[in-house]
Amino acid sequence: MKKKLLAIGILSVMLALTACGNTVEQTVVEQLSPEEEQALFEEARNLSIADDSITDEYIEIYSPEGLMSIPNGSSRNYVLSADIDMTGNEWAPIDFSGTFDGKGHSISNLFVSGHSQGLDLVYDGNMKVYQTRFCGMFGILDGAVVKDLTINNINYECATGEECVFSGSIAGFMSDALIDNVSVNGTGFLETSSKCFGIGGIAGYGKGEIRNSVANLTLICIDNDAEHRDEQFMGGVYAAGAIDLNNNSITIDGYDSDHGYVHNGGLVGMYIHYYDGCPKGSICGNTVDGRIKFFEDNTDRRAYCEAYVGEMMCWDLDMNKNSNTFTRDEVFEYNVNLMPEEN
Repeated sequence: MKKKLLAIGILSVMLALTACGNTVEQTVVEQLSPEEEQALFEEARNLSIADDSITDEYIEIYSPEGLMSIPNGSSRNYVLSADIDMTGNEWAPIDFSGTFDGKGHSISNLFVSGHSQGLDLVYDGNMKVYQTRFCGMFGILDGAVVKDLTINNINYECATGEECVFSGSIAGFMSDALIDNVSVNGTGFLETSSKCFGIGGIAGYGKGEIRNSVANLTLICIDNDAEHRDEQFMGGVYAAGAIDLNNNSITIDGYDSDHGYVHNGGLVGMYIHYYDGCPKGSICGNTVDGRIKFFEDNTDRRAYCEAYVGEMMCWDLDMNKNSNTFTRDEVFEYNVNLMPEEN
């Protein structure tokens, strides 16, 4: 217990001094090697996470520092008490299993880079399994709730080698999670040479529900491996999985350059029931506007790209009262990656 209190106490002092940015901070840091400092920080953070579920009370966030202090893996509940501008701060995706309540406030200029620490499994249309990383404000939402939040001018970027990855502005992966009354605009960028990958306007992959939300996003997906076939997914709301969509309004400007199998949709790239006991789904009351411009450099062509769902792997769902003004824009030049036109 003494060790635990010491670690947390030292971490608190370190964070406080860092926030002050004064000479005392330099004196304290110089007494520890970088390795000792990092080890101490990680120990205190892990102890904090271990105690993270001791209360159901909401923690107020009213500054960039408060937002960035949320520990990876947190199951606590957070509430925004002010609008936050994240200009000048780089956000590393975190895995999360609590509630994040925006209370109608906004987060602006959020730059998300890389992926979170968590791994999970995704499936393609042949039920082949891939161990995968996830990018977004949250990497993995595990039973979590994100609600009543506006994100203005998000830029989420992920570039990997051969590691499989899915990304979305709010979450890379949803596991029985809920996203409700969220509004987001900005740009998502994914570049990879992996065998299975995807990008969505709100989420990447998973199960749960997204409802009453608005997204206006430019999505860019680039496959750098022209020698091997891959499974690629893009959706205005999410890339692939079995997430219910109810009463969302989506505007998408998509660009997909792929040398494998394309699965693109104004709402969903591929709808698939990928786990036992999957209940009947719902894709109802959604509107889609925009286009996806793409190429599929593959002699065994499928070229799925539709207004609502690119490829439907399971029809056990209600799908009605949706509307669209969507353009399927396929090109047949494969040597130049597709990008938004410069104004």
